[in-house]
Amino acid sequence: MTNIQSPLSTMNKNISNKRIIGLDAVKLIAMLSVVVSHSINVLIAYKQDLPMSTICHSLTAGGVPLFFMVSGYLLLGRKGTTYKYVAHKIWAIVRYIAAVCILYWIVMALIHWDYAQVKNCASEFVNTFMLRGPFTPFWFLWTMTVIYLLLPLIHRFYAHHTRAFAWSVSLLGVFCILLFAAQFTNLRYSDRTLLQPLKMWKWMFFFALGGVLRAYPAPRMHWGRIAICAAVLNAAQRYFLELVIHDTSNLAFAGSPISLLFYIAVFCWAIQRKWGGNYVLRTAGALFMPVYTIHYIIIQQLTSLHDLGFGSYITYPLLICVLSVAVSLIILHLPVKGGMARFFKL
Repeated sequence: MTNIQSPLSTMNKNISNKRIIGLDAVKLIAMLSVVVSHSINVLIAYKQDLPMSTICHSLTAGGVPLFFMVSGYLLLGRKGTTYKYVAHKIWAIVRYIAAVCILYWIVMALIHWDYAQVKNCASEFVNTFMLRGPFTPFWFLWTMTVIYLLLPLIHRFYAHHTRAFAWSVSLLGVFCILLFAAQFTNLRYSDRTLLQPLKMWKWMFFFALGGVLRAYPAPRMHWGRIAICAAVLNAAQRYFLELVIHDTSNLAFAGSPISLLFYIAVFCWAIQRKWGGNYVLRTAGALFMPVYTIHYIIIQQLTSLHDLGFGSYITYPLLICVLSVAVSLIILHLPVKGGMARFFKL
């Protein structure tokens, strides 16, 4: 990565050898956003506590985009990417998904004393791509396998033509905005027409955007205040526009200029803030995969508790978050040689 006509090499020298606590903050925000989003989806499905459920749901909009931005920030900041590394990462993802599906149905078979249920492992594995079943959130992992396949090419473009890369990402962002706007035209485009893993233009944009923000750090501004203002505007657009496009999902609005401002502001605020030696942030990274894996199962098992009275848009997501984190901590502290955390490293 020498002779690059961009700030990239200088940035890598300054930050490649030390942990960026701000990224841990982004991952924590993204993790909690995903859990709360999936929890509030239950309330919205039952049309409960509207419009407050819609407003609270809009605050979780950054979950998935922030995950991709963190991945791009880290992976494109590597000194180099080999196909051996790519193969290792893809195999780790496929192995993890398969292992979780097998373990889940073994547990189900033991609980119900019906060993025939183990045969559901294969269909459950496929369902992770089709957004069905208890591991619906694993579509994110499948999308990452596609990004990993393309990573050597993307990284080469990023490292040797950083300015052109940044302009390309800008054009891809404009394309995402146009597709979002198309939902309100006679083109009859709907964000629901494709499965999430197939919308690669959207996820590639957020992944690459993370790399751009590493090569060209955003100026120091009051990003926290900007994020709050963008969150208010995002809540307003969701309240008025969800009825127009007949879609209540966060990802249907991922291409909105207001949403993009919200994601970028949260990311820049977390990166630029001085966190010090924050113990919670340094240890929260280990919780990501366990929480991401089990929270949807907990939601499915506790759907009947969605009606907790007034304020369910707070109490129900809070219950799911607490249980997801608690169960994850128990799993991570199981007395296994080498520690359970290594099983969740992809």
